[in-house]
Amino acid sequence: MARGPGEPGDKHAGEVVEHIGREIIRRWLRHVEPELWHHQGRHYYWSRLGRFARYQPGGPPGTPEWDDGAWVAKDEPS
Repeated sequence: MARGPGEPGDKHAGEVVEHIGREIIRRWLRHVEPELWHHQGRHYYWSRLGRFARYQPGGPPGTPEWDDGAWVAKDEPS
């Protein structure tokens, strides 16, 4: 059975494909401004907090009392 380039076990083909892929990405990123704020370390924390807790506001929306609320556990995590 003939093996095509890039199949598992073909070290040279894998290295060539990786080099070409990295070169394409490098050239593409040269003209694209990076998304500096799209992925942040705190995203995991907030996703976990929102999954297991809900915010119970201290007052109506738009009032200073709103910020006096607390996070309370959800009955069933979603």
